[in-house]
Amino acid sequence: MVLLDLHLTDPELHQNTIDGDEAFLCLMCKTKITEKKYLITAGGGTPFLAFTNPYGIAFNVMTVSYCEMVMEASERISEHTWFPGYAWTILVCAECREHLGWAYHSSDRNPSHFYALIRDKLILSV
Repeated sequence: MVLLDLHLTDPELHQNTIDGDEAFLCLMCKTKITEKKYLITAGGGTPFLAFTNPYGIAFNVMTVSYCEMVMEASERISEHTWFPGYAWTILVCAECREHLGWAYHSSDRNPSHFYALIRDKLILSV
């Protein structure tokens, strides 16, 4: 297994991460979290987005339709959502409990749920 750093800045490299069936693993414990084939565009024209939370902390995330080996670690919260119409919960690795991102849920939007994973918390297995 080869592990690649996900600190991508070149748009061409971003496209390369979409093409293929490689898995994204938790950086801390190497547990499989999702695969490239689950990347979706939930917040615009790309699955790779950048946001800043109300505390001024910036996050580079990728949106996916499916995750495994994750747990929601908070109640659903509607305030300060990055995706209007969706409530969010904190998402952690089920193995090591590392904060990996957020799960988003909506009762009236399509998709009804998806995940925004922090790219710096994942590695790509090829």
